[in-house]
Amino acid sequence: MADFHERLRGLLLEENARIDGIYHCPHHPEGEVERYRRACDCRRPGSGLFDRARDEMGIDLGRSFLLADSEAALRSAVAAGVQPILVRAGTIDEAVNLALSRNTPSEATTR
Repeated sequence: MADFHERLRGLLLEENARIDGIYHCPHHPEGEVERYRRACDCRRPGSGLFDRARDEMGIDLGRSFLLADSEAALRSAVAAGVQPILVRAGTIDEAVNLALSRNTPSEATTR
């Protein structure tokens, strides 16, 4: 996973972009790897990953948004006080541009 994240950061740096933090939940209540087999608040629809990013980077979650592709991601954003944007189709660039062009984005449906 660390190699993937480093490659992603490198590709973004080539485009003058950066990622300040990458957060993921390795847990699953029915997982095969015993040390990760548990329920937790960082697994969607919990808000734990948002809370961690807020605490570590001083993020104002009320001024943040999440591009979501599932109901669980939407519920997770709402639980954290983050504005969810449902991406139904199109490219991520189209969804971001549409979301940024709206005052209160709620759904980004692109073609």
